[in-house]
Amino acid sequence: MSNYKARSNYFKLIATKSKLIAHDEALQDGGKRVSFHRINAEDEFNAACKDWAHFPAVVHIGHSLNYKSNGTGLPNKVISNHLYFLTKLDLDTEVYKANAIEKAYEKAEEAMDKFISYMLEDYDVNGSCGNLFVFDLSRASAEMIGPINQNLYGWYLVFQDQAKGNSFKYIENDWKP
Repeated sequence: MSNYKARSNYFKLIATKSKLIAHDEALQDGGKRVSFHRINAEDEFNAACKDWAHFPAVVHIGHSLNYKSNGTGLPNKVISNHLYFLTKLDLDTEVYKANAIEKAYEKAEEAMDKFISYMLEDYDVNGSCGNLFVFDLSRASAEMIGPINQNLYGWYLVFQDQAKGNSFKYIENDWKP
């Protein structure tokens, strides 16, 4: 399984276990909540948010890689994980749009904080997050985002972790003479 897929599955697990995000939870109409997404294409994501997504939602938008040489031995991969925490404006209960935006940011931040609390607990109890990475809150930051699709607001969380670059090990049989 790829590193991206394994991490995405871990983030989906957290979204499923969360009572607030409640991904895959049964709905009264017999369907299920869809509140975890991976971005495969921006148009696909925008259509989902408009037509059938539930909020608050978590969106795994991917990760990026940097490399760190240790001087000796294999280098490390520094992985930046990118997640959106989004919620929809509720203009039915708020007369003023500014108040609705403020409440949307608060709800999305609550979902993000609970998500982070799960990873912190997983790390404290198991020594890693999903046997994938070590979570260090000091290597995390979040920025407000929105509007997306004209009515979604929330937070863009980025956090870094490091892993040994075992894939950098030279194996002679991988190469033609």
